[in-house]
Amino acid sequence: MQSAVINAIEARRLHMIKRAEYLLQHKL
Repeated sequence: MQSAVINAIEARRLHMIKRAEYLLQHKL
């Protein structure tokens, strides 16, 4: 169960990072 929670947290973090990068590129 712990691994599943960690995977979910990492997936969310990656999603947020990609989203932030996309927004930054869009602003430029």
